[in-house]
Amino acid sequence: MLHIAVCTMATVKDTANHVNNFSDYIRTSFSEFLKLQPTLHRDDVDRVLHEPAIVKYYRPTNQPWRYYLISLFQIHNETGNVWTHLIGFIIMWCILGVLSAEYDVWTERHSWPMLVFGLCCVISTMTSTCVHLLHSRSVYHHYSLFMIDYIGATLYSFGSGIQAFYACSDKEMYEYLGRMYLPTLTFVTWLNFVVLCLSKLMFGHNPCDVRRKLMMISMMTVQATIVTLPFGPRYYRCYFSDTCSFSSLNHLTISWIFFVSSAFFFGSHLPEKLFPGKCDIFGQGHQIFHVISVVNQMWQFHSMRLDLSTGASDHTEPDFLVIMAALSVLVLVDTICYVFLKRRIPSVAKEEKQS
Repeated sequence: MLHIAVCTMATVKDTANHVNNFSDYIRTSFSEFLKLQPTLHRDDVDRVLHEPAIVKYYRPTNQPWRYYLISLFQIHNETGNVWTHLIGFIIMWCILGVLSAEYDVWTERHSWPMLVFGLCCVISTMTSTCVHLLHSRSVYHHYSLFMIDYIGATLYSFGSGIQAFYACSDKEMYEYLGRMYLPTLTFVTWLNFVVLCLSKLMFGHNPCDVRRKLMMISMMTVQATIVTLPFGPRYYRCYFSDTCSFSSLNHLTISWIFFVSSAFFFGSHLPEKLFPGKCDIFGQGHQIFHVISVVNQMWQFHSMRLDLSTGASDHTEPDFLVIMAALSVLVLVDTICYVFLKRRIPSVAKEEKQS
C-alpha cells in the first residue's frame, strides 16, 4: 500500500510538472509571437513592484509604452487584474445602455442616481484596468499611476453614497441628513483619496508592510460608515415593525456581504499567501476582489431598481445638477491633490525616471 501511495504521489507530481512546463511553453510562445520580452522572476524587478507571494511572471520595466499596451494579450501576473476590470468596464457600459432604454433619463429624476452611480463605476473600472496594464513601466509610473487608481476607487465609493442616499435611504434619516449629506460624502471621499495616496507614498516601498493596508482599510471603513448612514435605520425600523420582514432588505444585506468579502480579499492577499508561487497568474486575492466588486456593482444597480419599483425611494428628491456639481468638485480637488502629491513620490523613483 505504501508503495502504491508513493507511486501515486510521484505520478501527481510529474503531471503537475508537465502542466506547468506546458503552461510556460504556451506563455513563452505567445510572447514571442507578439514580440514581447519574456516575463521575469521577482528577484529581477524592483522591490516596489513585488506583490506578496507572487513569485514569477513580472513584466520587465523601462520598455516602450507599446509593450505594456500589447501585454493586454500576454500572460503575466497582472493579466487577471487587467481583464477582470476590463470586462467589468464593458458590463457597466452595457448596464448604462439598458438604463437609458428603460428610463427617460432626461425627465425621470429617480434614474439620475443610477446614472451617476454608473458613471462612477465606469470611471473606476476604466482607471483600474489602465493602471494594472501600465504601472510596471517603472517605479515612478507605478507610484503615479496607482494614485490615479485611487481616484477611480474613491469615485466608486462616492457613487455608492449617492445610491445609498437617493435610492435606498430610510425616509426619516434622509430628512435628518438633508443638505449636509452630499457635502459630507464629498469631503470624506476626498479625504479617503488623500489617505490612500499617503499610504502609498509612505509605505509603498515595501509591499509587505501591513501598515499601508491598515491605513487604507481604516479610511475605507470610515467611508463605508458614511455610505451606510442613509439606509442603516431601515433595519432598525423593520425589526420593530409587525408588517416588515428582514427578507425585504436582502438586497441591501447582500450588497454589504459583497463589500466585506471584497475588503477581506483586498487586505489579506489570500489564497496566494497560502500557496506562494501557485497563484502567480490566476487565483490572486486581488483578482477575486475585482470580481466581487464588479458583481457588487451589478447588484447595487439591482437594489436601486428594486427600491424604485417598490416606492422605497419616493421620498427622495435627487437634483442631477447638484449631484454632478459635487462630483465635478470632487474630481477637481482630487486632481489638484494628485498633482501636488505626485511631487512627493520617493526620490529614488524620480531619479530612475530622469535616467
